[in-house]
Amino acid sequence: MLFVTEWMGEQVSFDFDAAVKSTTKVCSKCKERLKLELFNKRSTTKDGRQAQCRACSNQSRIDWHRRDPEKARAYDRARQNTVEVKARAAVSTAVKSGRMVKPDVCTVDGCEETQDIAGHHPDYSRPLYVIWLCRQCHEDAHTAEREEMV
Repeated sequence: MLFVTEWMGEQVSFDFDAAVKSTTKVCSKCKERLKLELFNKRSTTKDGRQAQCRACSNQSRIDWHRRDPEKARAYDRARQNTVEVKARAAVSTAVKSGRMVKPDVCTVDGCEETQDIAGHHPDYSRPLYVIWLCRQCHEDAHTAEREEMV
């Protein structure tokens, strides 16, 4: 629906449908139009969200576990026992116990960011060696690592 009005001597239009579509999405499974926040993030899609809403995605996972419990358990075990998962758990435990202190500011020179500070593992074989980075610096570090591998 297009809304057209005059404001300060100029004709102004606003497309309500476009505004609604930019903040909502139709779930590929339940076919309901829902807020974008109800979809998990996915960096490979155009809108940055998964095709199924969280509720449908969770239900699909539950159904899969019921249909093929052995395969599901094997998949879950494989994901839980990776070097990366163990390194993240070691850092989390060290921070909670006080053996490691998480700084309040990103450790990159010149970056003053104080929100979303996370530990970056340059080498997962050294689980307690982390560099504390803000979200943007962390993304930049991973981009640089991917470019080095090519």
